[in-house]
Amino acid sequence: MTTQIIPSNPDSIKTRFTYSFVRALKKLNKSRGASVSPSMKETYRRYHMIRVASYASMASAVGSKRAWSRAVLWKIRNRTSHRALKKKSRIHALTRTKVRENPRSDLNFHQENDLRKLVPGGEGMDFCRLLNETAHYIKCLRTQATTIVVVWAVVVVGVIVGRIGDGCGGWVEMSVTCDK
Repeated sequence: MTTQIIPSNPDSIKTRFTYSFVRALKKLNKSRGASVSPSMKETYRRYHMIRVASYASMASAVGSKRAWSRAVLWKIRNRTSHRALKKKSRIHALTRTKVRENPRSDLNFHQENDLRKLVPGGEGMDFCRLLNETAHYIKCLRTQATTIVVVWAVVVVGVIVGRIGDGCGGWVEMSVTCDK
């Protein structure tokens, strides 16, 4: 199968993400076993690997200019040590006692803390930068979702030519053909 993708802007984040994600999927497909009906554990493992490949592709397409992309790449590189640190912090969190209440909680700033938990690397940012990073992260998540839908459609349908909705009221110009 030969796939030809003609991007409208080869330097865009969407194009860089797509090339990186498709390369990662090809690599994962080569490493796949020959089992006809994979077990539930194998299915979950492949889902997790595709998910990690998607986030790594997105963060590397953005580069190190954004704090959330640096945080995602750091988390992926240090997966095993990160799990151990997380487990330790959970144990310590259970043994700690509440010393004092946050004075900002009276002013209804709990939404800010929720936002910090959602955006990778958001823990150490001031509020203005957190909002800026959040907006960019949402834009990239939208791009990621659109690209995954397009890749899925190419794999299932085989041909896509024309305009595809980008999930936010706009259109993505694409011309993709597959020779089977």
